[in-house]
Amino acid sequence: VLQEAITHMSTLNKDACEKALAAGSRCATDVTGFGLAGHCFNVARASGVSIRLDASTLPRLSGIIELIQKGHTTAGAGKTREFLADALVFEEVDSLLQHLVLDPQTSGGLAIFSSEPIAGYPEIGVVVEGQPSVTVIS
Repeated sequence: VLQEAITHMSTLNKDACEKALAAGSRCATDVTGFGLAGHCFNVARASGVSIRLDASTLPRLSGIIELIQKGHTTAGAGKTREFLADALVFEEVDSLLQHLVLDPQTSGGLAIFSSEPIAGYPEIGVVVEGQPSVTVIS
């Protein structure tokens, strides 16, 4: 699991960036110290929208759920949860998947916002009208 994490964290976002620009994307954020939920909320707040994420579609490292089950989590995830307060809603999302959404990766990938699919990258959510918030479904 460690080697897979190192490989992912040392891979540049250049390919994703180029594909996003080719698809017409005008918004992206790196997923680092505030986790996916925190960074998506910053985009939602700046754009005056709500973001709905589907936890079941989130890419994950093999073995990550087992590490979470063993308690290998971060204090930063709790801090992000506290910061977002009522702006973050989990709708029947398993607590293990909640950790994936809150985990403050220090070298994560990009969350790209695009009206067109981006080849080779999963769709993990949608932007909808509403108060700035992040809702996570399962």
